[in-house]
Amino acid sequence: MTDQDKTAITCYVNEKGMATLKCPNCNNVKKIDASSYLFSKKPFKATCKCGMVFYGRFEFRTHFRKKVRLAGHYRRPSTKIKGDILVENISLRGVGFTCMDPHDLKAGENFEITFWLDNPKSSKIELRMVVKHVSGRHIGAERIDTLQAQPDLGFYLKG
Repeated sequence: MTDQDKTAITCYVNEKGMATLKCPNCNNVKKIDASSYLFSKKPFKATCKCGMVFYGRFEFRTHFRKKVRLAGHYRRPSTKIKGDILVENISLRGVGFTCMDPHDLKAGENFEITFWLDNPKSSKIELRMVVKHVSGRHIGAERIDTLQAQPDLGFYLKG
């Protein structure tokens, strides 16, 4: 991790793709369009009109993401193909996981996921998802069943 990563200011992006940058020196505020930085994980460099140079990072997520290590599996409803996974992070809207074996999931594809929380009840969570991005065996997915109640998951994420 670089010094830039450690000192980067988090800039939250609204639903219209706009972010507010605030200079840590003079508190000058500037609104910028952050939509072109959607997939960038690197900090950006900003220079304020006061001369202060600082680093920032855009945060596009609207829900807290919790780091976890939870066993589970995915299943394609259309083909019944299944695979074991390790869920590595989760929020109310999305999941990041690693497939234990090679897969051929693609962005835009719908699938189902089942995993068990590491809470006292070992709650079983079943979600309908869509693949958002694939990087080798790592998958980032978004829920498409957001109206389905998941009280155990919501409670788990608050704890």
